[in-house]
Amino acid sequence: MTGDIQQNIETLVKSAENIWIPRWFELFSNANGGFHERIDKDGNSVDIPRRLLSQCRQIVVYSMAPGDAYREKLDEAFDFVQNEFLIPETGGSVFSLNGSNDVHDHTYDLYAHAFILLSCAKYYDATKNDSVLKYAKTTLNFINDKFALERGYAESLDSDLNPIPTIRRQNPHMHLLEGCIAMFEASQDNDYRDMADELVSLFFDNFFDEETGTLGEFFDNNLHPHPQEGHKVEAGHHAEWVWLLSQYQKISDKHSTKIDDAKERLFTFVINHGIDKNYGGIFNVQAKNGKIIDDHKRIWAALEALRAAHIMRRHHKFEKDAEQTMSALLDIIRNNYVDTKTGNWNEILDKDLQPITDYLPATTPYHIYPILKEIL
Repeated sequence: MTGDIQQNIETLVKSAENIWIPRWFELFSNANGGFHERIDKDGNSVDIPRRLLSQCRQIVVYSMAPGDAYREKLDEAFDFVQNEFLIPETGGSVFSLNGSNDVHDHTYDLYAHAFILLSCAKYYDATKNDSVLKYAKTTLNFINDKFALERGYAESLDSDLNPIPTIRRQNPHMHLLEGCIAMFEASQDNDYRDMADELVSLFFDNFFDEETGTLGEFFDNNLHPHPQEGHKVEAGHHAEWVWLLSQYQKISDKHSTKIDDAKERLFTFVINHGIDKNYGGIFNVQAKNGKIIDDHKRIWAALEALRAAHIMRRHHKFEKDAEQTMSALLDIIRNNYVDTKTGNWNEILDKDLQPITDYLPATTPYHIYPILKEIL
């Protein structure tokens, strides 16, 4: 990294570890178990159902933070997830709980189960608690046994374990790949690498459009582009796949030109159509031809593009564009998204970079600190 970029990343990580994370931990910790789902602009918890996804993402952040200051709550939160969300009779975990810790939504959600794997990996890295590996394996087996379809995995299951008919997405599969890579790195269990192999094949066979060099978002039952929604793509997810394909290469030793070419085409789309050349930031949704469909800008997409640029700057042909992208995104992250003095953030900005949200979701710190730390 150039000196300015390096210094900015170091400053942000230092602020995160000394200020943001302790404050997030204080605000999101729930005395009734685990973590709150959402905080309002004044730091008060919002009384809405608590999702499994949010619990797992919070565990990821505090597991990756330095020191042991969060260990007691982490242990409690991980036990809370297993005791309250996991249904031992099925091996799956429910979608959400109400304020009394009773089941609010009994749906089994693939996206959430992907984050069980990621939280298990990061929690195990921090604690070396072998019981974590059992929960992760139970979850992996549940995904294989209950979610698996002829191609890919079902979006969600009802309480009787029947797939719920709905539009299919690449997004849960992407995060399942993330969880499998992390669990393989933590455990060296080849079952996770095998699923990662399958998911990368699915990326090339169904999600990645070779003709346009874009990543589809929405699909029909057979994982063909959805007739009404199949034209939509998200530059933020293009950036995320640049990172995941790079991570996959590390665990698989498959440095194929096919994967390298896909990373280049994904990043090219981010540069050409994801970045707002006038105001900065990453547009939410595009068409495959690059036309902007949603010009709002979520914080997670800016962080993912920052990480993708960090990866691609090592490729000579992208070095200049990647460094310019990193510098521009770091400016927006510091000046428009994150209050560096408190760790509060703006979840969504409009095209002109004005905030349009006044709440803090428990899911978002997972996109902030881990990415900055990894880049550093």
